[in-house]
Amino acid sequence: MDDKELRKKFSDKTFLRQNEFANVTSNALDWATENKAIVIALVIVALLGVLGYAGGNYYQLNRVAEFNRDYFQARNGLQKEQNLQQLVQEYEGLPAAEIARLQLVDYHLEHNDTTQALVVLDQGLEQSTHPLMVSMLTLKKVSLLKKQNKLEDAIATLDRNLDKLLPAFRPQAKLIKGQLFLSLGQKDKAKELFSGLAQYAGADIEQSAELSDYDPMVSSKAKDLAFLIELGVL
Repeated sequence: MDDKELRKKFSDKTFLRQNEFANVTSNALDWATENKAIVIALVIVALLGVLGYAGGNYYQLNRVAEFNRDYFQARNGLQKEQNLQQLVQEYEGLPAAEIARLQLVDYHLEHNDTTQALVVLDQGLEQSTHPLMVSMLTLKKVSLLKKQNKLEDAIATLDRNLDKLLPAFRPQAKLIKGQLFLSLGQKDKAKELFSGLAQYAGADIEQSAELSDYDPMVSSKAKDLAFLIELGVL
């Protein structure tokens, strides 16, 4: 799932209705876009506060404020890689620190170091407990493995982390898994996954919030793929 697809996911009404954090984040990002003259740091402080907030715990909020300060210094420093690595280590256990981890992954990809990017993703998946971050790390890793044609590894990654993903991400993950099976020539397994997702096609939108495997676009696409497999086109 690339950055455009992630942004599309975060703006989806069903996803936002199911996830208060995503709703807050989306609103803040929209506000930032419309108010470019205002210092963006204020928006980031708010977002990190949502991620790091722990029942009004002053110490936690103070840690988030410290991270926010160090994060901007790290991004603007000359030794970006080392600075981001230090942030991830120093603030381990703080959900907001996963933002630095994602930045570190992007840094390695910008420098064509996919191997190190995967190492950082694996470390994040071992340490992170925040469902949103696990979802983003998992889908990022699967995307990289797919580009390397390591399809079986990508499927294994989805299997290990599927239950840890936010419910709104699971339909997309299952669709990707079906497509991976299809690329491997395992049409029966692909069709089984597509058919499972397709059963929700046309579901009432008011009931969709109760369906963990519901995503209108995913269900529609899965239905088409299952039909094409049955016809022998795929």
